[in-house]
Amino acid sequence: PLHYAAQCGSVDVCRVLLDAGSFVDALDTRGITPLGWALGRSRAVAELLLVRGAQVERVTLGDQLKSIPEWALSFVACRNACRSS
Repeated sequence: PLHYAAQCGSVDVCRVLLDAGSFVDALDTRGITPLGWALGRSRAVAELLLVRGAQVERVTLGDQLKSIPEWALSFVACRNACRSS
């Protein structure tokens, strides 16, 4: 369900699913994470997933690394810096 909500760009449904315990970095049958579906479709969903701990390193499209937008990489760099301080 989280993958489908991310693919459709539904922030509210993603939030409910994450609050209910959905794993933010789960892989679907194609090997794609919810963040992988959200990138390029819904920045709002992608930001929510990143805030909830989604790992950019796990974003793939099949077996190829998906292009990660600069804003997402900057977000992760800031998040990682805050965690290490």
